[in-house]
Amino acid sequence: MGKFDRIFKFIQKGKLTLFVGAGFSLKAGAPSVSELKEAFIEDFPAAERDALQNLGLDEITEKYVKEICGGSRNELNTILEQKFLFDRKDMSDHELLTKIPHIKRIFTTNYDSLLEDTYGPKCCQVIRHSKDEAYIDDNKVTIFKIHGDFEAKDDIIITQSDYNKFVGGDHDKYLWDFLKTEFVTRNFLFLGYGLKDSNVLDSLFDVEKHLTNNRREHFIVVPNMSKRDSGRLKKHGVEYVQGTAEEFLTALFEYLEQNSKGDLEKDIQTKENIEFFKKHNMTPTIRHGEGKNHVLGVQSLDGNPIQTQFHVSLGEQYSDLFKNINFEKQGVVSTPGGIPHIEIPASEIKDFDYSIGGIRFANVEGLQKLLVYPVNSQHEVTITVPECEFIKKTICTIYKNAHLEFIMQLDCEAFYMKISYRFENEDSRLKDGGFLVEMKDYFSDNDLAIQWMTAMRCISEGGTLRVQVSGMNSVDLNGLKDEKNKTIYSNCLEYYKNLKKIELGLNVCFDKYENYSLRRYQESIKLVSAISKEPVITHDGNGTLSYTIPKVDVNDDMVRCIKENKPFVAVMTQQTDENVVLCGHSFGALFAKILYISCHAVSFNSIDDEQYAVEMRNDNDYNQVWWGFEPFTVGTNPENMLE
Repeated sequence: MGKFDRIFKFIQKGKLTLFVGAGFSLKAGAPSVSELKEAFIEDFPAAERDALQNLGLDEITEKYVKEICGGSRNELNTILEQKFLFDRKDMSDHELLTKIPHIKRIFTTNYDSLLEDTYGPKCCQVIRHSKDEAYIDDNKVTIFKIHGDFEAKDDIIITQSDYNKFVGGDHDKYLWDFLKTEFVTRNFLFLGYGLKDSNVLDSLFDVEKHLTNNRREHFIVVPNMSKRDSGRLKKHGVEYVQGTAEEFLTALFEYLEQNSKGDLEKDIQTKENIEFFKKHNMTPTIRHGEGKNHVLGVQSLDGNPIQTQFHVSLGEQYSDLFKNINFEKQGVVSTPGGIPHIEIPASEIKDFDYSIGGIRFANVEGLQKLLVYPVNSQHEVTITVPECEFIKKTICTIYKNAHLEFIMQLDCEAFYMKISYRFENEDSRLKDGGFLVEMKDYFSDNDLAIQWMTAMRCISEGGTLRVQVSGMNSVDLNGLKDEKNKTIYSNCLEYYKNLKKIELGLNVCFDKYENYSLRRYQESIKLVSAISKEPVITHDGNGTLSYTIPKVDVNDDMVRCIKENKPFVAVMTQQTDENVVLCGHSFGALFAKILYISCHAVSFNSIDDEQYAVEMRNDNDYNQVWWGFEPFTVGTNPENMLE
């Protein structure tokens, strides 16, 4: 646990008020308390100067006004103004403070305008008098200048009399009461505050001493403090933490970068954490659900890319893997058309830290697994297949797969296509290439699917795949014949065309298209036959068929043809067992008339007085089938017949 972490917890929850002393402005060039004391002491007689060195600034200025200036404050104000007309040097502490939206209230005894100038009028408001408190805007940082400034120099609190009037309520009762209330109800951090600078803290202790055990925790951060002073403060509930303002603010900023996303998800200081994201030039995308915020991502405020960084430490067994990783062979794909990745279980991860724009988004705590993806980018690409006059411009994703190999992935409406490029060495031309196709379950544009599948079939038959990424020379991949899948591509294309015929012929419009499968392809053929009333040639092969014929349907010519083993034509009718369903539409049961061109009888026997049992052989390896939405009639027998 860091030395500032206890303070950070209060800031993280919006419970801390900042009290800024003179030391906070020293880096910027403001005069120190010692310099101010010296500016007034030099006007005293030389014999008195040494004794004045041990007095506080309030005591010195009190004597200065009374003894040197005869009660007039003009010269005191003039010296103060001259001292605070300094050239501003290092403003880094003030600038860093403005990047921390979690601190909304700042009390200061400083006369300079460094704080309000750095915040700017859009982000802060200054309270110099109690009358200003009526206009406090909670959306802005409020700076309470309890000792005033040069906006009203006659009201500046610097002498002992000024201070006594202030804490006594004679000067600005309500502003002092507000500070006291804040001190007993909130946690205070004194930054750049020296115990010899002012006695405000002692007066606050007088207020809080009546609270006993109910008093708040307070803190003071200074570079050095004696044990005596730190011990005295501790008795009053003020914890001393050694450190500079720069050290504290830098550590606080880094702490908030580590925790702001988690706090935002827990709905802690939501407004302030969103503002903290904006200080990093981005705004979070948030979805609220299940009692918490979910940070889905971030958007750049100026449109420029947001830098991401991550650190990961893995076991030695992964060192060789990442030297020669092949994502296509060793990786997995979570979603269709996704980029392959390597999954590493949390048990193998020693350390992990991931940040976006400087804000931590994940660390090893609670990490279930690490997904490692190849570096990828999107490009505009033109795909051409000259042999079928196909040309299409689209967006592709390109990623490095293995050494000297790159993968281009395209969404081709009904399928995803991966095109691989392999090079001989880093300076050589293309060595070879290939492609893989992954069919989608559904697609939405059938006309586009027909175009892409036409190109796919052409490539599989030896057509040229010409690829041109925007801004680069085109590359021709030849000799990509795919004998294994050529038939599937042809059937796919016919299936897509059949879907179009079905929509036009039956006046239906599919909401989405189910992609190719053998069953859907066969169902589409049946529907197109029913629409066109044209037969379908089927190749069922040679075989025998067994059926029965009523004797009333048999004549002498038929019997003689069978007995003499002469060829004959057979016609049969049948009805599908289930409704034809395609792309979410039901077309009912279909009926078929099957024509066998050349048959011979294997056997012809009487079963009883009413029917014959026939077994015939189909000599051809094909037959013709007519499909329809109504039953077919063949001769006098709707079931089967010989002709």
